[in-house]
Amino acid sequence: MTITARCFYCERTIGYASNGNAHSLRITRDHIIPRSRGGSHHHLNLIPNCCHTCNGMKGSLFLEDFINLLVSKIEAGSRHSDRYITMAHNARTLLEQIKPYRYRLLKVGYTGVDSNVEIKDIPQKPIGLPPRK
Repeated sequence: MTITARCFYCERTIGYASNGNAHSLRITRDHIIPRSRGGSHHHLNLIPNCCHTCNGMKGSLFLEDFINLLVSKIEAGSRHSDRYITMAHNARTLLEQIKPYRYRLLKVGYTGVDSNVEIKDIPQKPIGLPPRK
């Protein structure tokens, strides 16, 4: 039996087989507020379906910094710009959803979140691209 899902950020199919073998991309959990930056293991701080590639790219970045990194890659003309635009839009949507309770995701006493980081504008996908599969 194979279990599949879609990565929250890039929307690619991810999963694993019941025998433990990798299938397509590996499913990982992403901490919205990284553990290394004061985030908790609370279920509200977890993205349960995240591919290994996106989780590795986000690393210990806050969402604002992750969005800015993606936009920089898009502006540099990366061959993965279409995927980075999807990732940036999904990260920005998540950022807007967690704003009301963001500080609850942090360990008690941690004040390292900088809510004054300016987020770059995310470019729109060019019209006429085929739908993602």
